[in-house]
Amino acid sequence: MTTVNLSGGSQVLGSINPNVNMQAVDDDARAARVVAEALAVTPSSTFASLGNGASLTGTGGTRVIDVTGDVGLSGGGAITFNGTAADLFIIRIGGKMTMSGGSSIVLNGVTAGQILWDLKGTGDAVDINGNSIVNGTILAIDRSIIISGGVVNGQLISNGNELKLQSGPDVVYVPLVPEPGALSLLALGLCGLALARRP
Repeated sequence: MTTVNLSGGSQVLGSINPNVNMQAVDDDARAARVVAEALAVTPSSTFASLGNGASLTGTGGTRVIDVTGDVGLSGGGAITFNGTAADLFIIRIGGKMTMSGGSSIVLNGVTAGQILWDLKGTGDAVDINGNSIVNGTILAIDRSIIISGGVVNGQLISNGNELKLQSGPDVVYVPLVPEPGALSLLALGLCGLALARRP
């Protein structure tokens, strides 16, 4: 069972219902992961890692990117996504995802609803800190997610040990907008966790 831990001025706008059976939501998230991970990697889209200064450009449809290692940003670094309303980026991560020091995911012509970060299997927690800015849905079903300050525009989907929000981050719900037919399961049953700090 996942523990939700709020501290440092973080708050839920709405309510937390600890006794609700979320099995159907978990099942839908896992089914969506199966669909995402079955898609063929787009040519020239396999990377050992992604970090400061990386730039990814859309292909006019779904671009499936396979990162065999880590996605890591620090010290004000950025990963930039370039594209149009026709693009969907799926970034499958075999290692860990960390952001610190005011780093950011920069969008050029696309929205946060067009980015899916899929952290495969178990492993290190997603760790976003230092007032970093994340754009996109983080699908980390079997991992913990720790957000310390900063902003997340998207969704946090996890059934790991802990979802921890500390130092008053803003988590702004943005639904994933899948390409028609490709990832329809992602639109079914998934609940966005929208939290924000007190203004």
